[in-house]
Formats: sequence, C-alpha cells, structure tokens
Amino acid sequence: VPPLFAAFIALQDVSWEMGPTVFLPGTHRQTELRRAFDEGLFDGRRDEALSKMDARYGLLRAGDAVVFDMRVLHAGSANLLEGGSTRFFLCVTFRNKNANAVDIGHIPCIRPGYVRRFTLGDLRKELSSRTPFAGCGTGLPS
Repeated sequence: VPPLFAAFIALQDVSWEMGPTVFLPGTHRQTELRRAFDEGLFDGRRDEALSKMDARYGLLRAGDAVVFDMRVLHAGSANLLEGGSTRFFLCVTFRNKNANAVDIGHIPCIRPGYVRRFTLGDLRKELSSRTPFAGCGTGLPS
C-alpha cells in the first residue's frame, strides 16, 4: 500500500482542451530517471528525464475518479481554451497509518483559509451556482 494516495473525482467533464492532469507512471519509485528529474533542475537533466517519461492524461467524465500514489509526478497540462477554463475536482487523500513523513514525501497543500471552512452542502451549493467559488477568496492569509 502506498504511504499516501489520492482520488481525483471529476465534478465536470474534463476535455483535452481544458488541460487535464498529466500523470507520469512509475515516477513514485526512486529510479535513475526520477533522480535526474529531482536533481536536474539547473543542468538540463530534468528536461531530458521528462522527455523519456510516458505520460497518461486524466480525460475524465463527471463522476469519474482516478486513484494514484501521491509520489507519482503529476500536474495540470496546458489549458487551450480561449480565456481558459476552470476544472473542478474533489480531491480526497488517504494516508497509510504506518507511513511516516519520510515515506510520504508530500507536504499537505490545503490553503489555510479553507481548513474546516466547507461542508459537502456548501460545495454542492457552490457547484450549482452560476459562478462557482467566486466569493470564496483565495484561502491565503491577507
């Protein structure tokens, strides 16, 4: 069982043009390629490593979920729609109770202003509005 894994649940259809999440399978292991990515930011090894990795894209329909080891390299890809488009996901993370911080290798990233702020009912209300989350602020300290 991975030390930390996540489920991204699509709250809307995610098309190629919206910039789906890209996953790089196998990058959760400390291989030579992963070390080149981690250590090669300034010497070109990161770009070289990325060019050799096999990418998978999260083209999801509303309600679909992708579950993955959080150590797998992943990021949003380019949003190609004119003016951009927001992708809405519910992200749930699960921690192996036997894992320590070194095993996890991940720092929680919820913004401080969002901690304990929303209920599922709040999220449902926001998602059904004409401008979801427009009045929720950035979640960052003022």
